[in-house]
Amino acid sequence: MALDRREFLKRAGLSAGALGLTGLLGRTAHAAEGMDRYYLHVYFEGGWDMLLGLDPRDPADFPYNLAPETQITPGYDRLPAQFSRQMLEVNGTLLGPCVGELPQVLDRVAIVRGINMGTLTHEVGRRHFITGKAPAGLAARGSAVPTLAAAQIGPQTEVPHLAHRVESYNVDQPAFAAALPVAAVGHLQYILQRSLGIPDGVPANVKGALGAYWSKQRDCRVESGVAASKLADIYRDNRARARSVVESTLYRQFQFDGPETALARAHYGISGSNLENPFGRAALAAQALKSGLSRVVSVVLADGLDTHDGAWAQDHSTRLAQGFTALSRLISDLATSEAPGGGS
Repeated sequence: MALDRREFLKRAGLSAGALGLTGLLGRTAHAAEGMDRYYLHVYFEGGWDMLLGLDPRDPADFPYNLAPETQITPGYDRLPAQFSRQMLEVNGTLLGPCVGELPQVLDRVAIVRGINMGTLTHEVGRRHFITGKAPAGLAARGSAVPTLAAAQIGPQTEVPHLAHRVESYNVDQPAFAAALPVAAVGHLQYILQRSLGIPDGVPANVKGALGAYWSKQRDCRVESGVAASKLADIYRDNRARARSVVESTLYRQFQFDGPETALARAHYGISGSNLENPFGRAALAAQALKSGLSRVVSVVLADGLDTHDGAWAQDHSTRLAQGFTALSRLISDLATSEAPGGGS
């Protein structure tokens, strides 16, 4: 199904507005014009406390004794010592105390407040956010917004749409727009290598023979029958794309203990043995875009935010701040890096 610009902006605006990545939306809608476009979809997992982040309240206006009336308790005085007891004001924008390094990139952020997701469960809210459409019960409706973006941007890169720990759906878009899911930051380098999934213990001559077999161009006549079907076209396209990936050296951009990623390690404060955290995920997203592997990336940065009672003050605040700091470093990294096709 073709997606017009109005519908894309409507759904993408709802989906991306929560984290302020809105400056890209209008430009992405014109991607068919042939210019290089990139789309980054960031998700914080769990029912996070907006008062600590993007939609704060002044504790002086919402004291504890009025909580039965206002139903609002900022609770900033209960946070760990490293966090402010007051709202932060940055160039006229009010933020909560747990936004990490977000003030450093606030000039590149637009915050949309007051979106009512109408959710009673985490699953409903998550799928509403991912697709820009209210789910049918717990079932997502339609394709994910990053899938829509990938379909408009096109299949020019080896992995048009990369998804790390985020649900993705492709209901009515081209096959190339479907996400390649990556479960862990450290996994991507192996997916991109020409190991064919063969265990290391297999003798070299056997592995070489298998590699030679798979490298041969095997195809059916395309004039008629199954070989002339749309499904066969998808198969041939995917096979060519997979071959292009494994014959490249892109995997080196995701070896976070190698020389090619030294700058990324320094910027995000990570090491090759410490990747499965918000900063490693942010580095993965940045490398995917900067290396030219993908033009659309969807990623979970902060997780474990579904905290309650005694865990709220310590865990929620700390995890939220780490997520915003990782997001801020991701924004600054992309803002100061040259895009594969030129520009920033």
